[in-house]
Amino acid sequence: MHPRMKKHYAVGSFNCYSYETFRGCIAAGEEMGHPLSRDLGAAYLANMSLETAHAIAASLAREADVPCLASHSITAARSMSSAARSRRGLARS
Repeated sequence: MHPRMKKHYAVGSFNCYSYETFRGCIAAGEEMGHPLSRDLGAAYLANMSLETAHAIAASLAREADVPCLASHSITAARSMSSAARSRRGLARS
């Protein structure tokens, strides 16, 4: 059984769209002493590139005092972004 189920808690997933919101999300998790998941919606890609968002989130997570999970939507968006770039490259050949 997963520790979250044994201890009866969930891990919050929070939408972040800038350095400040990523940092605030992690600070809240640290203050509460709970792990968290950072999320990035596709609509926020207008504010920064996926690579920038990932770099910010990964850097802050390494410095955090609580576990910071990478959201599946960031991973999925990154994969979709890579796939789209690959398709564009293939279409040009």
